[in-house]
Amino acid sequence: MSSRVKLDIVDYYAEQERAKSTGVSKIPATLIGSSGSTNIRMYGLPAGRAFGVLLDGIVLASSGRRQLGLETRKSLKRLKEDVHIQVFVTPNCPHCPSIAHLAHQMGKESPCVVADVVDVRSFPRIGEPYGVKAVPKTVINDSVMITGAVGEEALLRGGAQSRRRWWRRISG
Repeated sequence: MSSRVKLDIVDYYAEQERAKSTGVSKIPATLIGSSGSTNIRMYGLPAGRAFGVLLDGIVLASSGRRQLGLETRKSLKRLKEDVHIQVFVTPNCPHCPSIAHLAHQMGKESPCVVADVVDVRSFPRIGEPYGVKAVPKTVINDSVMITGAVGEEALLRGGAQSRRRWWRRISG
């Protein structure tokens, strides 16, 4: 490994206050970050294609390189409210890694964005209220829902059906 990578294991049951202070509400959870920020999260065991999402998240957090387009970065900088992006995935879905990585990029770019990648097979009850029947399914602030892998602009705008609610938050 590298001295630049630090693993911090928190016993969820023995250290509940510490776990809750990081926003962890379910286990297993992997929080990835740098400089005290843990906006990039994965829930469930990173297996199959999700393991690549974990590795991409570590590289993303450790590099200063920006991967999002200029307009997206400008829009994210204008955020005035917190945004919670949940991407529901399964380990073998070929389309899930691209949208999961995109959400993680947004979490890295803005301190207002928390991007969770949730293995719906590990946490089926979490997906139930959102009607997760196919993956990837992205849920933004519990109200905007996008099914399928979408590009940067579509995710930023919150999908064609729910554009107004999410876009108003970033166009302020």
